[in-house]
Amino acid sequence: MDAEFTNPLMIQEVTTYLKQNQWNKLELIETSGQGFRSNGDRNPYSWSIVDMENLRHWITALRI
Repeated sequence: MDAEFTNPLMIQEVTTYLKQNQWNKLELIETSGQGFRSNGDRNPYSWSIVDMENLRHWITALRI
């Protein structure tokens, strides 16, 4: 698959577009060396890609 059609590149492009259109609270957090299942298999959609402490803070900050 061409790189231009992969999720990471599309997400970067959408992030850039939205920031240029005054979405000032948008943050793209890129990861490296994550996305592995508990058995060691590579899976970029695995929940292990999430930093649980940062996610917890982000979710609680959204409460209204």
